[in-house]
Amino acid sequence: MERKIIRSDFNDMMKMLQEPGHGKDDVLGVYDQWANYYEQDTFLLGYRGPQLTANLVSKLVKNKNDRILDVGAGTGLVGDELHKHGYTNLDALEPSRESLHIAKNKGIYKKLFCECIGTSKLDIDEGTI
Repeated sequence: MERKIIRSDFNDMMKMLQEPGHGKDDVLGVYDQWANYYEQDTFLLGYRGPQLTANLVSKLVKNKNDRILDVGAGTGLVGDELHKHGYTNLDALEPSRESLHIAKNKGIYKKLFCECIGTSKLDIDEGTI
């Protein structure tokens, strides 16, 4: 069965997550449930963020061996694109366990951190871009 996503459904979901009263666990629950369809859905919506991000990074970061932290890595779409540009020293930071699992299976990240950005110090190497 072919999966179809309607842009209004996607927009409604994003608005709902931004409403007061939805905490971190609510948001992570949505992304964990969506992880297996995320790449297909964003493709159907014409999402080009990963390609645009990798193109910009390739203009700004000339050394392909620099360590890059993909913050909010999701399923690894930006990492995929960076890898296509020749970057191989990539780490991923993503709070959704299901999304991070998909990113891990791509084999492009050296380290994976299942964490939220916050006030806690993360075990990330100094000098990471």
